[in-house]
Amino acid sequence: MNQLVTPSYITSLKPNEIFVFGSNLQGAHGGGAARIAYDKFGAEWGVGFGPTGQCYAIPTMQGGVETIKPYVDKFINYAWQHTEQMFLVTRIGCGIAGFADEQIAPLFQAAVAMDNVSLPKGWRELCAKSNSVMSINQFRERMATGEPIMGGSDLHIEFHKYSQQALRITAEINGSYHTPEELRALLSELWAIDVPKSFGMFPPFYTDCGKNTHVGERVFINMGCIFQDQGGIFIDDDALIGHNATLCTLNHIPDPALRAGMVAKPIHIGKRVWLGANVTVLQGVTIGDNAIVAAGAVVNKDVPANAIVGGIPAKVIKMIG
Repeated sequence: MNQLVTPSYITSLKPNEIFVFGSNLQGAHGGGAARIAYDKFGAEWGVGFGPTGQCYAIPTMQGGVETIKPYVDKFINYAWQHTEQMFLVTRIGCGIAGFADEQIAPLFQAAVAMDNVSLPKGWRELCAKSNSVMSINQFRERMATGEPIMGGSDLHIEFHKYSQQALRITAEINGSYHTPEELRALLSELWAIDVPKSFGMFPPFYTDCGKNTHVGERVFINMGCIFQDQGGIFIDDDALIGHNATLCTLNHIPDPALRAGMVAKPIHIGKRVWLGANVTVLQGVTIGDNAIVAAGAVVNKDVPANAIVGGIPAKVIKMIG
């Protein structure tokens, strides 16, 4: 994580540096940092938001702090998309607009972890003081809304936090032998649930989050499975998950300009479902009770109860009984 501090006075820019300043929606750059942007760094008169010249304008004059945050979020997403540039954030909103550093700095919480964003002196510390930790239940509730997760947003940063925890715990799970009791304890920590005593798993197991997996009684997960569970993975009683199954609840946003953003949808696996080896289940899929998914299948649509499906994409082969 970088600790770069934006200089108080900027008189010149390197070719890859971008001057980030507070503006108004009319793009009338008459004073403060906006005037510097206009006079020195090519900011265009009449452009009040977004890239302009060798600058980036963030409107701060249209209302309260809550009206500034959406523009800051859009800036952070833009910075995620342009890692070849270094963004020098000035004390936007803290001059003519009349806000205090304590009000504006927390809006840039998601930028603290970014290596191509420089923040004013003291803003990182203010972000740390104001940072409210999202509870796991709040995280799950937010993911259940299906709303996009924009690159560089607070929720995106939360993903990274959970990923680091998952890497630590799965390294422990996969690195040495554990008794079934020890394994359940590690999975309870990873998944933040009480894993049933009847649950079983043969490691190794992999996940890049771990905080939105839910398993019923007598579920068994075989070796090599990969769970991308941010959107929620729900496995009902007596389900069997075969070797190397991959469950994916995230998709990136198709628009190239927003590609760092993601959309989450849950996966539901019903009672007594059997996933064969090397099955892939994509986001938003529900697999009905008693269904069987043949080895190597890619499931991109719901599977009816009591169906046997296979192929790429998976199609119904026959019904059980």
